[in-house]
Amino acid sequence: MTSFYDLDYLIELNEKRLEQYASAYQKYLERFTVLLVIYSAFAIFLVPIIEAIYFSDVGCYWLHSLSFYVFVFLVGYSLFYTVRLLIPTDVRHLLEPRDYYLTQREKYEAINEDQSQTDSFLKAAYIYELQIAVNINRLNLERKTLFYRKAFSLGAFAIIPYVVCLGFHLGTKKDDIQKVEIVNKFSNFIKTP
Repeated sequence: MTSFYDLDYLIELNEKRLEQYASAYQKYLERFTVLLVIYSAFAIFLVPIIEAIYFSDVGCYWLHSLSFYVFVFLVGYSLFYTVRLLIPTDVRHLLEPRDYYLTQREKYEAINEDQSQTDSFLKAAYIYELQIAVNINRLNLERKTLFYRKAFSLGAFAIIPYVVCLGFHLGTKKDDIQKVEIVNKFSNFIKTP
């Protein structure tokens, strides 16, 4: 293992970590499609369930109403965290390289004429900038992870009251089957000019 006193190793380590956080951040935003599938599945029978609760002539059981309100609460909370997941956050970017090899280099050369020491100061400044970026991006990733987990778990828990509501809806649904009478008359098959 390389020494942590080696500034080049610290730069390499922090740059890799910054890249890891950036790719993990993108993966969490791509997981939105899983949440979208869950919400789409809920939308299939949502209107008939609402009609059965509020506009039905038959009436509604207390368990049906309770499960519907629990469902609405869980899905609403899940949507809240989904929106928070989708809200963009400020991802920390590094300074332009020109800032290091022009501005800061001139500043350190004015303080000290030793080129190797100036190089060490520049590397240390770059490492400091990397550490700030890594820390901010880590916090952003942790927040997005929390938002996704809460949105997904609340959406998954909402399946239970949704299935109860769906069961009540399908169990109390009137079968409006239209009867078709087939008349066995020969006149139905004769063409008239």
